[in-house]
Amino acid sequence: MSLYTDTAWGRSTKLSQEELNKRAKIIADAIEELRAFAPSWEAQVEALRAVGLERINDAILPAYEQLIEASNLGALFSANSDSSVDIGLGSRTFLIRETQRRNFAPTPFVMAYAGGEYGQSVVGTVSSYDSETGELVVAVVSSIGTGTFDDWTIGPIATTADLETLRTQVLAAQTDVAANKAVVDTKHAAVVAIGSLYYGPLAAPPVATPPAVIPLGAKFLDTSVTPNVEKVLTTTGWAPTVTVSVGGRRTQDYVAATTGLKGPFTVDGGYSTGDIYVNGVMLRAPAEVTLAPGPTGTFTFVEGLAAGDIVSFRGFLANDATDIYTKSETNSGFIKSSNPVAGLRNKLLNGDFHIWQRGVGTFTIGDTGSQYTADRWWLKGGSGSGSQVGREVLTAEDVEAIGGASVFGLFWARTVAGSLPTHLMQPIEGVETLAGKKVTVTLWARAASDTQLTIDVEQYFGTGGSPSAAVISTPVTITATSVLTKFTAVLDVPSIVGKTVGTNGNDCLRLRLGRPTDSPNPLVRIVLAHVSMVEGDASNEADPGGTRGEIFERILCRRYYETGAFGHVNGVANASIAGSVSSYVYFQTTKRIVPSVIGTETLGTFAATNITVDGMTAGRSNVVANRSSLGTFTADAELFP
Repeated sequence: MSLYTDTAWGRSTKLSQEELNKRAKIIADAIEELRAFAPSWEAQVEALRAVGLERINDAILPAYEQLIEASNLGALFSANSDSSVDIGLGSRTFLIRETQRRNFAPTPFVMAYAGGEYGQSVVGTVSSYDSETGELVVAVVSSIGTGTFDDWTIGPIATTADLETLRTQVLAAQTDVAANKAVVDTKHAAVVAIGSLYYGPLAAPPVATPPAVIPLGAKFLDTSVTPNVEKVLTTTGWAPTVTVSVGGRRTQDYVAATTGLKGPFTVDGGYSTGDIYVNGVMLRAPAEVTLAPGPTGTFTFVEGLAAGDIVSFRGFLANDATDIYTKSETNSGFIKSSNPVAGLRNKLLNGDFHIWQRGVGTFTIGDTGSQYTADRWWLKGGSGSGSQVGREVLTAEDVEAIGGASVFGLFWARTVAGSLPTHLMQPIEGVETLAGKKVTVTLWARAASDTQLTIDVEQYFGTGGSPSAAVISTPVTITATSVLTKFTAVLDVPSIVGKTVGTNGNDCLRLRLGRPTDSPNPLVRIVLAHVSMVEGDASNEADPGGTRGEIFERILCRRYYETGAFGHVNGVANASIAGSVSSYVYFQTTKRIVPSVIGTETLGTFAATNITVDGMTAGRSNVVANRSSLGTFTADAELFP
């Protein structure tokens, strides 16, 4: 007799515990016979063809990979659930135990019985099953017993239609296995072919014995050069597979032969950048040592050495990368990577408007004017427009709304709308920043009456050479009301593939907040607070930018602009000195570029010399004996778009 004949229901067959137990035992016995059969996937495919419907469990898996995983066929038919489910008709949901979810594949018609008792069971069709979560939804069409239970065993019950469906699935699975095997064989052949083209480390290019030839695309590691270079055979001969060769940091030592020796000391091969140490202590340039980098680079000490002093140069030699790029070109890449926001999620600085080194305002900007206001925030007037910008002390309600992130904001009022929009911007070093990616701009805004604000980003390719024209993203428009409200804009930053960047190092990505001339109430006072810009779509996050703390934010801002003070003392010993006195002033943060410096002195005339990214010599003329003076300065290394 066939399994179907033994388990089929007739019109007159009664739905009783005895009948159910009888059919369940027939199925269980058949399953037990299958448990001992656990062949490899290849043998299983052949067995499927031979045994047909007796191996219906394997046909449930739709993919070739799952056939490989499922070596224990019995686990595919039945599973257990600890869900609390009541016996009754309609939809019932069971969570399959975690250890069984992966291999359990329910047949279209299943029985679930509680506590090992068929007298407490439901029978129905499978509505859905998620092997990741283990959620099995069954549409129950018949049941035996009553009550709610949390110890369920779930197994198959077959119908004629189900068996025919599974037979179709068996044949489809066989076809999928054959196709997947062909793909694997093809990929394996490709890997073998690629491996045969690599000749390993050699001091000279490989040579084939005629009539054999070395095929195009063959590679070897050339150990005759340092550092070693991988080369590939092209139609024009062997060529390096990389386009950049960067040397490492080198050391060269000297010993002072006599007391008072200052130099110059020559670095073999020249150098581009480096540090000088005496007896293990690094000296500062130019206060203690003068550096003269170049192909024949030298350095000279300000004070004479003592005989026997150990001098060490540690830096990058001038010829480290001359095979492909000049050293200056290679160094420019390192300088680019020093972008201070590269490792920060929030790419904007001073988004909480804590820092106002130029004063807290009010700044007045006309239609052709532009200037920095709060640190890193630059306002550019539109044609015929007039604007006023300054620091806003937030109300208690405002501070609570932004979660205490700041007590300050920025106000922006317009005296004249003009014919072109006015923009408040922040430039971010490097036009490649976030290129080709999504960004999320988050800000809080309110206005005296409803008015509009546009949000977009602009890629500025700088000056020098023949840079590409600026590219602006599609703007998002928001409407500020009298209540400080959070706004989010998700923008697509264009790719820069095929673009040309200027040679002056002032390329950047600009965030732009614009005030359209045709906006309702274009002259009203608007307040901005807690502004951030992060990579990706963060529109579902409450506060994507977070806060960094005022001290860290101030350090970052000083890379572009710094105000400072210094002092001079002209004592009795210098009473007869006429002319000037000077001292070296270190900047609190290394600047983006050599800054422009202006300053004042309480006595005499201020002068700055030997300006570098790290500091300057601050001098004073018209010296008066026994008098001290104080000076102030600003060091400006801003990006001026």
